[in-house]
Order: sequence, then structure tokens, then C-alpha cells
Amino acid sequence: MKTFFSILFLLTLRVSVFAQYSTDKFSVYYNVRHIPEFYVEPQDRTFGVYFNGPKQIKNAVDFKNLYNFYAPLGWRPDKGNPYMIINFEVDYLEIQKSYEVEDTVKRIFFPAMDYTIPIHITVETPQNKSEYTNALNAFILEKPTIYTYISEKGFRTIDDAHEFFVDNKDIIIEEEINKRIYDFYAETQKSINNDYVYYPKDENIHVWLLDNKKNEFYKDYKKSKENIKTIFHNLNATGGQEDVIKEIKPYIELIKEEINSLNEKEKKQRSAKINLLYGLSEIYYALEIFDVSEDYAKQVSSFDDSRGDKQMKAIENYKKELKKHHINSKHFEITF
Repeated sequence: MKTFFSILFLLTLRVSVFAQYSTDKFSVYYNVRHIPEFYVEPQDRTFGVYFNGPKQIKNAVDFKNLYNFYAPLGWRPDKGNPYMIINFEVDYLEIQKSYEVEDTVKRIFFPAMDYTIPIHITVETPQNKSEYTNALNAFILEKPTIYTYISEKGFRTIDDAHEFFVDNKDIIIEEEINKRIYDFYAETQKSINNDYVYYPKDENIHVWLLDNKKNEFYKDYKKSKENIKTIFHNLNATGGQEDVIKEIKPYIELIKEEINSLNEKEKKQRSAKINLLYGLSEIYYALEIFDVSEDYAKQVSSFDDSRGDKQMKAIENYKKELKKHHINSKHFEITF
């Protein structure tokens, strides 16, 4: 029995020793500018919106409001000779059928209709042309999506519901025309932004810290984790790098101390060390200090960890994006 407990004690001791070198991986979020697919010279960043449709559509839609509804960030309206042409082709709203929807519990009838309204939007620049359609099949424009309208107002009888629809049909149709056109236009904006706009967006990196209670660094673990997250929140699309670099230094030093405390010849400690090195590479990557990020990535690769090579590839791509768009950083003001 004594031997049994001795073995158990040794196993427990061994596990606790190994556990000292466990690492906690956590996400750190910060803000940058999205780098679009195409580079357009600042003086050429102008757009125009053009609208074509039958009288039914033109009477329902305030064409001028399309400029106010969406202006690509950093782009100026120019109706005369724009670099980007956004063209709308919209056909009649046609009612397929009108009917009543019954709420069997409340015994209320709601006016309803199924309808089509073919919409085709073209976004064209000297570099690219994109087309968007609400057809069920992009290659068969004669088959547009069938939409359903159901009134929010209910009636006690089918006749009352039908009468309401007949009396208000023109207003309902006008509202549905606007809804569908603007909703579909909102969908195309994602693609326009992706191709041409430097909009703010969140990115994230991963950081590792030693997190076991038996480790000498544990007293700094939780506070450091939250502080690192908070500090990176100050990194935004327009700047903040200098302050973040200054504030993050003590935590970089902490991670370096953790790395230096580890013996890479021991399997668990080796794994923890690689994680910490990779975390430092990520931190410097987010700060756009690429030479230092690359140094740590190379150290990760020296342990035959593929993350190091992936990080170096990410740095290379990052630099290419900056060069292509003639910028030094993904943090900058948008000016017209």
C-alpha cells in the first residue's frame, strides 16, 4: 500500500510539474482599414448612380436619394464623368397573386400578395465590371425571385382584408418597390466595399501566456491577459500605434521572461515556448513591426512548426498590399 501511494505521489508530482508549462491562447481584437481588391488613384475616386425603369418604378423611387443611401467611403459623387458607374435596371413590379393569410388562433385575416420585380445592378470601372441580379438563376433573367408581402394589419373577415388591399394597392406596391430596390442595393454594397473601399474592420491575433497556478508567472497571468486585450482596443483604423507600442512593452517583456524560463529540451516546455514565440510574432505583426515579427516567425519555423512559415507568408502578403495601394500602414485617415 505504501508503495502504491509513493507511485501515486510521484505521478501527481510529475503531472503538476508538466502542468506548470501549459499556455492559454486568447484572441486579441483591434481595428484596421480593409484593403480593397483594386487600387484607384485618390483623385479618381468618384462615382455616379444611374437609374432606368418604367414609369411605375420611376414614380415610386426617389432617384436622387440613391446617392444619399450609399456613398462609398472616400469616394465623391460625380454625375458627369465618374470613375465608378453604378447603374440600375429595374422592371415592372408584377403581382402574381393576391390572397389572405389566416391566423387560425386569433381568427384574423391579413392581406397578402406574391410578386416579382426584376432588378439588375451593374458596377463598372475601367478595372472591373460586376453585375448583380435578383433572378432565381443569374443566367435566366426572365425568372426573377418571387417575393411575398403580408400586411401587418389584420381584419376579422376575408372581405375586409381584400377590400383593404384593393383600396391601398398603389401605396403597398410603391412601398414594396422601394423596399426591394434598396434592400438589393444594400447587398451589392458589400461587394463594392470589398473591391474599392478602405473601410474600418476588425482583425484579430492570438496571444499565449503561461497560465498554471504553480508557475511563477501566474500572479501576472489574468491581469496581463485582460490588459493586453484592452491595449489593442486602442489600435484603430486611423492610428493609435504609438500608444499601443508604448503600453504593450511591459507585456512583451513578460512573455520574453516566460520564454527564457523554459527548457526546450523538455517536450512540454518546448511546446509552451513555441506558442509564446508565435504569440510574440503575432503581436509584432499586428503592430506592423514586420522585421521583428518575421524574426520570431523564423524561430517558430526552426522548431519545425508550420505556423512560422504561414506567418512569414502573411507578412509578405501584408507588405504587398501596402505597396500596391501606396500606403505605409493599414491605419490612416480617409480624405476626399
